Amino acid sequence: MQSKRYSFLSKEIQEAALELLRRNVNLKEGESVLLITDRKACPVFTSLSAAINQLGGRLAEAFITPDRQHSSPIPSLKEACLNSDIILGVTDKSISHSPEVFEARKSGSRVVSMPGITPELFVKGVSSDPSLIKRINLRLEKRLVSAKEIKVFSPSGTNAYIRIEDSKFDFSDNGDASQPGSLINVPYGEVYSFISKCSGKIVIDRWQNSIKPNDNAIIELEDGKIVRWNNAASKYVMNQLNAGECGLSVSEFGIGTNPFITKPIGITLSDEKIFGSVHFAFGGGGKRKCGIHEDFVVLTPTVLVDGEELIKRGRFLFNIGRY
Repeated sequence: MQSKRYSFLSKEIQEAALELLRRNVNLKEGESVLLITDRKACPVFTSLSAAINQLGGRLAEAFITPDRQHSSPIPSLKEACLNSDIILGVTDKSISHSPEVFEARKSGSRVVSMPGITPELFVKGVSSDPSLIKRINLRLEKRLVSAKEIKVFSPSGTNAYIRIEDSKFDFSDNGDASQPGSLINVPYGEVYSFISKCSGKIVIDRWQNSIKPNDNAIIELEDGKIVRWNNAASKYVMNQLNAGECGLSVSEFGIGTNPFITKPIGITLSDEKIFGSVHFAFGGGGKRKCGIHEDFVVLTPTVLVDGEELIKRGRFLFNIGRY
């Protein structure tokens, strides 16, 4: 008999929760699952709670404050994260690059982070076949594995140069969280690298619902740090400065690879997966410590890898296979 706590959930969202845990996470009976939220009421959180219990996981629920930045520390959950086989974040603010989650991944925890998730986005995200996105990502990674420099242009005015140096494009979110230390989002679909060297001009086409394509929000970088910006970009820059000067340092460059996401909706979790888009993040990530990690999106970019076009106005210039 279904408990009252779960009785309001739609069949669609319950099936999506079970699918995520069985297929993407490969939850085994008896595994410890830490389910984190910063919301008072959330159908996605409740559906995952029900599904974990149904599949025999050892569930621990954690409620954290919403008054934090994306990927800022969660010291109260340090021990809980380290002792969990699986960590699920159903939150408004991301846990992906929080120090506690980073350390837990090094110990083998599998992580699914869903900042800004809605019931509709959850169901749609889980419906994307991870095996398809894995094939797309593998083709893309083959082109990026030995990359040394990347140039990014966009119709809105982006003209940026990235030096890869010791970084590698070995971070692939294809929806597979079955392996120890893995990290995925829902929805999934990106290939990315932590970076520190980037110069030039970037025009932010979409950042949440605060910056949109017609705003002409411009930031200028020197040696990986934002040094100038116009008034339209000040919302993003001031947000970054909440964490101090480290919030102005570039930390990530990624490429969206989900062919079923084609338009921005104002939720970064989805927008950064737009097929053929690119995104940058500033703040913490990888080995860099900072109390914020915030992505924004550049639409219909042209991307050159070591002088060769990889993407032209948002279209991949190599065979990604049928989908």
